[in-house]
Amino acid sequence: MDWLYRGSPVKHPPVASISFVYRIYNTQTGKTYIVKKGLLKSKLKKSGNRKSRIFVKSDWEEYYGSNKELLADVAALGKELFVREILRWCVTKG
Repeated sequence: MDWLYRGSPVKHPPVASISFVYRIYNTQTGKTYIVKKGLLKSKLKKSGNRKSRIFVKSDWEEYYGSNKELLADVAALGKELFVREILRWCVTKG
């Protein structure tokens, strides 16, 4: 299931966005999870003896959350029973 925003599938985030608030809804049990996810993640890059921090794209397109109960439900019931909806695009981490 793709991410939805205002009822339409999301292919690319808005240019200025760095994170989003989302809701995952279990259509079978009615449980709802509301969380924030970043579009970028930091990573250390080594160049010789030097280290620098760079930002790379996160796994947001495939992401279902880090909640163990939610992930167990997704594994047991299948992804097709869950609706992933972006509630708000954010231009700051806060």
